Amino acid sequence: MAKPVVFLFPGQGSQYYQMGIELYERHSGFRAWMDRMDRWLYQSAGRSVALELYDSVRKTGEPLDHLSYSHPAIFMVEYALAQVMIENGVYPDIVLGTSLGEFASCAVAGVIDWETALELVAAQADVVQQTCEPGGMIAIVSDPAMFEQTVELHAHTELAAVNFHSHFVVSGTAEGIRQAKAFLTQTRTAHQVLPVRYGFHSASIDAAETAYKSYLKGIKFNRPQVKLISGLYGMGITSLSSDYVWDAVRHPIRFLEAIQRLSPSEHICVDLGPSGTLANFTKHLWKALSGSGVYSVLSPFQKDLDRLETTIRRIQQE
Repeated sequence: MAKPVVFLFPGQGSQYYQMGIELYERHSGFRAWMDRMDRWLYQSAGRSVALELYDSVRKTGEPLDHLSYSHPAIFMVEYALAQVMIENGVYPDIVLGTSLGEFASCAVAGVIDWETALELVAAQADVVQQTCEPGGMIAIVSDPAMFEQTVELHAHTELAAVNFHSHFVVSGTAEGIRQAKAFLTQTRTAHQVLPVRYGFHSASIDAAETAYKSYLKGIKFNRPQVKLISGLYGMGITSLSSDYVWDAVRHPIRFLEAIQRLSPSEHICVDLGPSGTLANFTKHLWKALSGSGVYSVLSPFQKDLDRLETTIRRIQQE
């Protein structure tokens, strides 16, 4: 591969029931990694993500919003898919994660091993559910400047992410989200309430900080073995503290700044998340220069195995 390969890992909001089901049923490598992590989680936390995620009575359109399952499921799917890519000769030169996706990014980069990452993800879900009041998040298709210019938004929610020039996310309490949604509906502003029960990237989850940071004590973070671009800082970093994995879900996502560190003429991006959200954002940002070099594998519309094989082949040919 002549161009550096970038693995993209999104966070909460991208998940759904049955994500990766075709690979789980038909790709032995993906299933092996999913089952390996699922066994570890069951022994550690007493719950099976695979049984919940791939339960035949669950439909793709049903919200996967229970943190006990959605948190580890996102990590497991992303990490398993990254290992499938690596096992097929597609190695990351750069990793870029946003929010919960930072855990997969750190694990693939060797900052922590997958067992530690999965443990931290599951623990975070437990702490947030035990200490925080319900909240939510809304993706809005508009200029991010709208947030500061609109009292109905900034008075009731916080800016959680800026993804590109016409897409941002707000977060907050259940009441704040209700009021923001009412305003957006009234003004016919395109938006989507994300399948997330808590207001990540806002003060709504501050109650979990002390307990979670206490849990992080003693965790060793290694220097990244591949270049790591942070969705938290919007830039490359070479060392991480234990606070990083808390800050990554508490402070705003700076994907726009992070992806602008890359160039469509010089990099290949592959989104390893459930819905291809970061690939879509990247295509929007790069469309003036190039429509190629950005790939995703999983989709709610299935055909994941064909997309996986096609993506690997195309990346190897670039």
